[in-house]
Amino acid sequence: AYLGSASADTGYTVELTPDITLATGASAFTGAFGDGYIWRFTVSTELDLTPPQIQSVIPLADSTVARNILIQVNFNEAVDPTQASGFYPGVPPIPNFANLSARDSADAIIGGAWTAVNQSLTSEFVSNNACGINSCGETIYCLPSNEDISVTVVAATVGSEAPAATLPYNGVVDMAGNSLDGNGDGTATGPVTDSYAWGFSTTNDIELDPPVVTAMTPSITPGNPAQNIDFDQPIRLTFDSLLSLATMNADNILLRTPSGSLWYTFEAAILNPTANPVHQVTVGHGIFSANILYGLETDSGLRSVYQNCFTPSRTTSCVGTGANCCNDQAQAAQCVYPDFTL
Repeated sequence: AYLGSASADTGYTVELTPDITLATGASAFTGAFGDGYIWRFTVSTELDLTPPQIQSVIPLADSTVARNILIQVNFNEAVDPTQASGFYPGVPPIPNFANLSARDSADAIIGGAWTAVNQSLTSEFVSNNACGINSCGETIYCLPSNEDISVTVVAATVGSEAPAATLPYNGVVDMAGNSLDGNGDGTATGPVTDSYAWGFSTTNDIELDPPVVTAMTPSITPGNPAQNIDFDQPIRLTFDSLLSLATMNADNILLRTPSGSLWYTFEAAILNPTANPVHQVTVGHGIFSANILYGLETDSGLRSVYQNCFTPSRTTSCVGTGANCCNDQAQAAQCVYPDFTL
């Protein structure tokens, strides 16, 4: 049944109690969440009957790329993460995940993990074939070398009330249960007509260049914070390459405030999607306050789509020497608050 009603907005509360346990028998909620977790939301009077579509893919169709690239499928709206994440082969008792798959030229599925990231707007694949070490000492994983790779995104079976998919889902659906519209014609009819596929080729090369920041919003004068910005000013970082969106999180991109209490979120968009694509990351946040200095910190845990670590001293305008870049000036010491850290 649909939530809410057709005549008035309806509020809901969901409570996850501390009685929920992990498969090991231990409590699923510990520490600050030891009493469980509660959240609230409101549904409108409208229904979402629009099926999701694929907005872009990485690598580009028919391109040739280094073998340590990740695969990304970008949707035009958030998809159900339980249907866009999984392992092949599955770890028992988890079944093999097949809603998205990458295959070699012999049609064998490439082992690895798909993860819903970027607020469930993207599903990202990393293989389980270790092939090297990046500059942070982390393992790099590769696709098969010198291969023609094909990727398929499976649309779910549609029931009698299209575009709604039948339960249990057997393909990609949005957060309202609408099946994928893979051919982009505005309707969802199921896996035969609406599954999406494309291909690309790999070389035997491993790409080791780190991502570099090419632009910042709000812009700054090196050595000085931005001045007189709006309270709701979005913060944006533009890179010279694509990113692993699984690493675009609050461990690697931090919005520093005096109290540390301002909420913030991330969303990535691809610029120049058909030629030389790069990522622009937007940091959404709560309303800024007057006369308070804020800072955005980007750490080496952020990785490129080739799994290379961001170098904290790398922007196209940062001058001087040193391991860190503070207010767009290089220095050896770690950036200190009130620039970036508490």
